[in-house]
Amino acid sequence: MVPAWLETTPEEAVMEVAWSRRESTCPVLLVEGHRDFMLFSRVGLADECTVLSFRGKDSVHEALGLLREAEERLILAVVDWDELLLTGVGDDPDVVRPDHVDLEVMLLHSSALSRLLDVWASADKYENTDQVRDRVLDLAAELSLPLRASQVFKLHLNFERVDYTKFIDSRDLTLALNRLIETILNDESAGDVTREQLTDNMGYVREITQDPSVLANGHIAIQVLSKGLNRVFGSRSAQEVRPEILERSLVNFFDKDDFRETELCARIRIWAENNNCTIAAVAD
Repeated sequence: MVPAWLETTPEEAVMEVAWSRRESTCPVLLVEGHRDFMLFSRVGLADECTVLSFRGKDSVHEALGLLREAEERLILAVVDWDELLLTGVGDDPDVVRPDHVDLEVMLLHSSALSRLLDVWASADKYENTDQVRDRVLDLAAELSLPLRASQVFKLHLNFERVDYTKFIDSRDLTLALNRLIETILNDESAGDVTREQLTDNMGYVREITQDPSVLANGHIAIQVLSKGLNRVFGSRSAQEVRPEILERSLVNFFDKDDFRETELCARIRIWAENNNCTIAAVAD
C-alpha cells in the first residue's frame, strides 16, 4: 500500500480503497496534495476517514470517477475552487470546496494567520492581522491575474516555474507586473498568446470581480507574505520565512476549533448526514 501521506495516482486509489474496505467501511476523502493531507490530519479527519492525496484537482476528479465506476461508496472529494468562482461550476454531491478560492486563502482568513504573525512578524510594523491579510490578498490578486486569465480563457500557460517573489520588492511590496507578464509569455508554453491578448483577458477577469479572496491564488499570497515579512511586516531573512515554511506554519497553527468555524466543515457534515455516516470531527 502507498503510505497515506504520499501522493497517489487515480489508478492506485482504486486499489487502496478496495484494500482498505476489507477491514473498514469508513469514508474516503480525496484531497489535493500532501499539504492538504496534513491539514485534514491535523483537524482529526484522518482519524476517522481514509485520506488519499493526489497531485492536483484533475487527478482527484479522475479518481472520483474511477471509484464510482468501481461502485465504491462514501467517497468525498475536497478540491479548491480556483477559476470556478469566476466561471461557475456544476453541482456534484460528492465534491465539497473550501470557504474561499482555495485552502490556503481559507487559512489566511482564519486565526492561524494571527498566530503566524505572532511568531514571524514584528508587532511595531503592523497594526493588526486584518491589515496584513488585506494587503497580502490585494497584492496576490494582482499577481494572480495572468493565472486566472489563463484558466478562464484556456490559454494553457505554464506557471509552475514562476517564482513570484522575484516580482515583489521587499522594501515596500511594489509589484513588477509587466515583468511578470513578460516572463510568462517568454515561456515556450505561451505559444502564440500575445501580450495584448493576455492583458485583455486579465481586464475581463477584473470586470467579473475585484474580490481578492476570489482572484488571489493562495500559494502566491503566501509568497507575498514571505516578502512582506522581510521588511514591511517583520525583519526576517528570506531563508527564515521561505514560502514553504509559512505554508507549513499556517497548517500547524490551524486547529480543530478553527476548522469547526468554517463552511467547509459544515459542507462535510451535510455530506455525511446525506450519506448516513457519522464523522465526529465535523459533528455538531
